[in-house]
This record gives sequence, structure tokens and C-alpha cells, in this order.
Amino acid sequence: MAEETTKGISDEDYRQLLHDISEWYDGIGSISMLKVLYRDHVTDVSTLDKANKMRDLLDNLHASGNLSPTDLSILYDTINITKQFGFKPKNEDLLPLFQNVKNLTVSKFTSYRQKLVKLGRTLNEEDVATLNGSFNTLLKKYEDRWHLIRDLEHRKVICEENMKAFIERLEKLQLFSAVEALLEDDELKPTASKRQKLMLKGDQGMALKYGPLLFCADLLHVSQNRKIYRNRPFSRAF
Repeated sequence: MAEETTKGISDEDYRQLLHDISEWYDGIGSISMLKVLYRDHVTDVSTLDKANKMRDLLDNLHASGNLSPTDLSILYDTINITKQFGFKPKNEDLLPLFQNVKNLTVSKFTSYRQKLVKLGRTLNEEDVATLNGSFNTLLKKYEDRWHLIRDLEHRKVICEENMKAFIERLEKLQLFSAVEALLEDDELKPTASKRQKLMLKGDQGMALKYGPLLFCADLLHVSQNRKIYRNRPFSRAF
């Protein structure tokens, strides 16, 4: 694959490939996610804001030299980071270029940028509402989780220099899946331990919701006007 990429593909095949991959990502409604992913490469804020199709972003990447018939790396990385391994170009001659994408090392995106996409893929509507209330005095009407991330990054609430503080805020909010999305693999163990400690104190209802256990046995929560729960199964996956 590397040899063929270095050699390059024809301009005609290149244009068809851009059309195919744009059609694929537009079909899954991913433009907001791609704006987060490509922010470091598409530095013109106006281009990011106005783009409503992937092709708008790819044209900018091509114009800036980040994408070309002889260097498709950013497309491979995009597929890897967004986990869209089902994509196949319609031109069968190009299929070999995408057969082993999963095994390629990401080279065009920083670890920080990859973590933001992983964070976005982790957040659900309830998480977005929680973060909205935590970081905005007046609630904002975010279209989706990616608009939230773009807003927080624009305000420097999320940035490489401030990542530790942001993670600590997520921990206080008990958004543990979000925390894990932003940590390296070797950092996950202490976070899991901290999560277990939080489960043993405070609101047991929050522990049931966000805890890592697959089954909470003999959990007693006694207070006035509350019931006692025993052997209640935990169903949320992490």
C-alpha cells in the first residue's frame, strides 16, 4: 500500500475517490465530527463553519497540500480515527489501497486531536446537557456533541495545555467514559480505581449510573421516604 501511495494514482481516480469517500461520510451525517477532526489542517475558521459536506473540507485539504494523488495518508487516518472501516472505493483498482487501513499508524493527526474525536464518540445527549450546564451560565443550544466540543475548544476550555483541569472537571461530574477517552492507555488504571472509590461514597444512584461494575449486589441505600434495593442488576456498558 505504501509503495502504491508513493507512486500515486491518476487524477481521474483521485477525483472519483474524493467523491466516493465524501459520499460515504455525508451518508452517515459526519460533517460536524470532521470539523473537529480537521481543525488543525483546515485553519480557516470560515471554511470550517460554512462546510456542509465532506468534499468542502477535502478541497481545502487538497489546496493546502495536505491531500494529493501521491499522499492519501489523511484519508487513511480519517478512516482509522472515525472507525469507518466499511468504506470501499467504487473503483476496484483502488481497493488494495484500503484493504489494510486498520493496520496503518496514524501520522497526520496529533494524539490530542484523536482524543477529541474519541471524546465526541463517547458523549451522549445526557452528557452534553451536563457539560452545557457546567460550563455555561446561560445554556447554549448545541446542535450536537461536536458543536459542544468545538465551542469549548474555541474558548480554550479544552486544549492541550488545559487538559488536566478539564479531565478533573469531568471526574467531578462523574463522566468517567469521557475521562477515559482523553487518557492514554497507561493512565486508565488509576482512573478506574478513583471511579471505584467514588462509587463507595456520595450519591449511590450516581454510582449505579456511572460505575464500572456489571452487577451491583446487596446495595443498601436507606433514607427517609426511600426504598431499599437489593441485588439490582447494572445494565449500562462501558
